[in-house]
Amino acid sequence: MRPGKRFEAEISKALRALNDNIAGFFSMRILDQARPGIRVPADFLAVYKGKPTFLECKTSKRTSFPFEKIWKTQVEDLGAAARAGASVWFLVEHRISARERELFAIPYWFWLNLLREGKRKSAQWGRLRDEAVVYNLPKADYFGEKIWRVDRILLQ
Repeated sequence: MRPGKRFEAEISKALRALNDNIAGFFSMRILDQARPGIRVPADFLAVYKGKPTFLECKTSKRTSFPFEKIWKTQVEDLGAAARAGASVWFLVEHRISARERELFAIPYWFWLNLLREGKRKSAQWGRLRDEAVVYNLPKADYFGEKIWRVDRILLQ
């Protein structure tokens, strides 16, 4: 399985655990089937206590995270969602080695600030470690399964 699809499957597993165990929580996978005229802004939609949250998953093993991995249409559509009151997060997995990975949860506004600076074509992992609002969501036993702890950004 490709790393990006594996990572999305792991996030899906975490969201299913929240669906099954948290009252008032709902999430779904947004199918990204390419169709003319249809833009898909994110991989997942979650709702908790009436607050919608879009989650876009990305993965990279490069020495920095390239901005080009997030499409211009995604930035535009997720920006519109954020301005309308939705929460928007980019979940970025850094594959350090075959066994070591770290997960960054980057809010839309932080991502937009990185893009607006315009100095670089990528974000250094060190900067993301220092400045990302939620860094390195742990993978831990939760509801009897080892899953990424996305509840830390979704159940606020």
